[in-house]
Amino acid sequence: ARRNAGGVCDAILVNINLVKMNGGVKKVENHEESDEVQLHRVLRMFLEPGVRISNDVYLEMLITHLSGRNKNAGDCRKFLKSPKILSWIEKSQDQWMTKGLPDHHIVGFTLRLLALYIEDPKVFANVKEKHIFDSIHEIINRPSTTQTPSIQLANVHLLAGIANHKDGLMWIKEKRAWLITVDYCHTDRTVYVVREALLFIHSLIGKLCFTEDRTTCIEIFEEICKPLQEIKKTDDSTVLSVDDSEMQKFVTPTLHILGYILYKTIKQNECGKISRYIIETCELEGNLWRLACVTHDHRFLGKLMRIFVLLNFAQVQVRRSEQGHDEENFNEFGMRFVNCINFCINRRSGNNILMMTELSHILWKSLNPPPPIEVAMENQKIQFEDQFIVLQIMPVIFKIRKRGEDTACLDTYIMKLFNVSSEHTIRLCYSFRDLMLTVDSETVTDLACKAIQTILGMKDVLTRDRAVIVFQALIFCLYSEEPTLHDCLLDRPNIISTELLVKSPNLLSFVLTGLHGLVKEYKITWKECLESTIVINFMLALLDDPNLSSRHVVQALKLTQLSIEHFLAPNLALLVDTLKGSAMEGLGQMIFKKLHDNSWEIRDSTLELLSAMVIISDQKFPAFLQHILDNKLCPIVGSMAKNDMEPYVRATALHCMYKMMKVPGYWEKSLNTLDLVPHLLVCLSVESEGVVRREAVCLLSSLYDYQKVPKNQLDAVLSTMAHCAVNDLHWEVKINALLFWKNVIQRQCQHQGVIDGAFPSVTFSKENKKIVTLNDREISLRIGRILDELSVRGCLGVLMECLKDDCDLAVVRVAVQIIENLKTFLSKYNYLEGKKKLEAESSNVDHPVIDVPYQKVKPKLQTSNSLERNNADVCPEKNSDVVIESILDASDVNLLAQAYENQMSVNGHEEVPKESTIDQHLYKVFAKVTPDEFLTTLHKIDLGELVKSKSDWIAQSESFGSLLDDILLSFKDIKVNDADCY
Repeated sequence: ARRNAGGVCDAILVNINLVKMNGGVKKVENHEESDEVQLHRVLRMFLEPGVRISNDVYLEMLITHLSGRNKNAGDCRKFLKSPKILSWIEKSQDQWMTKGLPDHHIVGFTLRLLALYIEDPKVFANVKEKHIFDSIHEIINRPSTTQTPSIQLANVHLLAGIANHKDGLMWIKEKRAWLITVDYCHTDRTVYVVREALLFIHSLIGKLCFTEDRTTCIEIFEEICKPLQEIKKTDDSTVLSVDDSEMQKFVTPTLHILGYILYKTIKQNECGKISRYIIETCELEGNLWRLACVTHDHRFLGKLMRIFVLLNFAQVQVRRSEQGHDEENFNEFGMRFVNCINFCINRRSGNNILMMTELSHILWKSLNPPPPIEVAMENQKIQFEDQFIVLQIMPVIFKIRKRGEDTACLDTYIMKLFNVSSEHTIRLCYSFRDLMLTVDSETVTDLACKAIQTILGMKDVLTRDRAVIVFQALIFCLYSEEPTLHDCLLDRPNIISTELLVKSPNLLSFVLTGLHGLVKEYKITWKECLESTIVINFMLALLDDPNLSSRHVVQALKLTQLSIEHFLAPNLALLVDTLKGSAMEGLGQMIFKKLHDNSWEIRDSTLELLSAMVIISDQKFPAFLQHILDNKLCPIVGSMAKNDMEPYVRATALHCMYKMMKVPGYWEKSLNTLDLVPHLLVCLSVESEGVVRREAVCLLSSLYDYQKVPKNQLDAVLSTMAHCAVNDLHWEVKINALLFWKNVIQRQCQHQGVIDGAFPSVTFSKENKKIVTLNDREISLRIGRILDELSVRGCLGVLMECLKDDCDLAVVRVAVQIIENLKTFLSKYNYLEGKKKLEAESSNVDHPVIDVPYQKVKPKLQTSNSLERNNADVCPEKNSDVVIESILDASDVNLLAQAYENQMSVNGHEEVPKESTIDQHLYKVFAKVTPDEFLTTLHKIDLGELVKSKSDWIAQSESFGSLLDDILLSFKDIKVNDADCY
């Protein structure tokens, strides 16, 4: 809608007032009652007979607000200090005693509310004196009480809240209230209940250990281990059955509880008392070996082996806490680990071997203080982490095959593994190898995949040296098994293992993922691993295979991109500015081919690879620039940006050209022939995908920055950018369009002589063709010209429009930031005072100049409706010599072909180009906002308060009062529905 000259500013002021009013929406809508009154209305409704909850999400959100975990809603814990809360809890308790339990959601809510209410010690003492805990404990533990998961979970939360107080801990011991949480775990309730129950049991045991209450700790562990003791009694009288499913199901919850407590104790480096109590009470070692001997089920065996590993570390923890210093001899720890691995090998359980090595690696890093780097095991100095990683990568090493007679590189790697391995580890590796020789290839492949997956999950504990060991194993896994080749890996790196491609495509995917993850995480270079220099060669050879699946192609492209970004190729690592003589000579041809692939994921990944090359080609590796131009990739990217069917590919292509615009060579030698501006204008008007429009705005802004916009298209560009900043439905498009207008401001400032945000002392006047001294008067004149030029381009009007209430908060923030920067610039030179002085002065004031004779030049008079612009943001005209040279370089035939192609169809069909639907004079609507109106509006509003008010208004949707309104409304709807039934 077109407005009059002052309409935009008036609308802005109206909307700002509305925003300020909306900031106080809470006070307007709820002026009759506060949040606290509403809360108690909700609580009273919970006491009504027969009430039922249709949506328990409201109750969960209510607890979240009252606990203070919702950071957007302020601190609502103050409402818990009201004595009415205790009164409501007592009424609820009385109803439960006399009328039975209400809806289970309300019971759960009440228990959790009580847990929050008793956080204060004085409040807890008051509640305890009223015997509310005793009554609730009795009601919950009645045989007739049906405990739903919500009640069980709330009961655990209440016990955890009680245990936070010293008197509460005594009450839990007196009532043996912890028994119900052990029962929850033994009966294998829902995952949420078991998780919270385990957390409570572990916390409770830690507090009891801190108070030196050994008796209660032993009592809890005896209750936990009851199923194991019953199995032991059965074993003494009868023979255990092999793989007894009922027995396994009976014992599994106990193993889960003990495993959780041991893992938490070791990871958190708690006192060794907990571990010692478990070792003394549960007789775990004997009981677990008894079960392991009759178990062939790999899943149950894995649960047993996990406890063995945890128990091994628990014993180390106990010895350390008792001795008070490190024990250099780790014989017992090492032999226990070796025995467990040997047992799993004998049971042909490869998955459990990987599980044990991973867990051991993680727990070893958790020991505090850290153990010595090297420890003694049977008079041999070893590093246990090396033993863990060597066993972990054994399935990957097993997939490596002999490559010809000359295997120097592989031999060097294997000797490296021997050097870091102990004698016991080497024996285990050979036994593991023998195990994998007896199983089918698919099983070994699955083991190798799992090994890679577990190693990638250990990035927090895996050191750089051991990551290099894994990286080398993955590289050798890719290498070919050509028996006729007699070359070393580094001499012949362009062959990929056909077994991986044909027989183990899943392993190939894991290998590529592993290489990508290790290079990205550990920044591996040729200094640590010489094999890293051939990753690109491997990937190019892999991408040359026509039978490669789309998933593998995308992974190979991602790894190629990462290798280029990390300069892994020898050319890049040595900064040799040429691609000749290397495998990367075929990089451009590969990209050319993949850009035409049928799979959009491949095209998209290829464009990302090309973007990485473009960035590097700027200064770090200029050879890429000529390589990209020689393979004519720029026109293909331009065509994809216009014609690709997949919007994500079009967006990536536009982003790639945006990167190219920053390197002059791409524009001068290729992009300038693509006629990008008309396409971008059409794209921004008709494109339905916001992600494409977002990148199109960035590219168009880049074209403007580098003055590549022709003068005859500038009106359309300004109108399109105004439309995008004000009317686009995608907030990122609006923000990028606002950044374009920020560039317009910078361009006009530079045109008036501003350097690095400030005026120099002297500058050259383009209007007067003279050097002028920039005194206060001259600076005020130039700032006035800047504002006038911004006004006629519609910039000031667009910024004002983006402050309106219907704009996204992120857009308003960007607009406010731009305006604040402009205000700071104006205030720096006291523009408003200087402007008043200029208006008061006579029109014949001499302009100060230096070193040149004075000539009086009459300034051009501009009215508020004048739309004349300077040439600060237009494309400079071509030099006539350049045009003549381009004509002479072209052949006569090409000139004739270009001349006639515009008049007749030579390709068999005539294409009708699309036109932009945006009025190219739209910017004139915003140009009606004059500098005076802009400055007046800014003087009347507080931009910081505007953003704050809008933020507060948006936050009201998550406020406590809004939630209470929703709850009351839901109850009202239920009553209306009930009435309709009659």
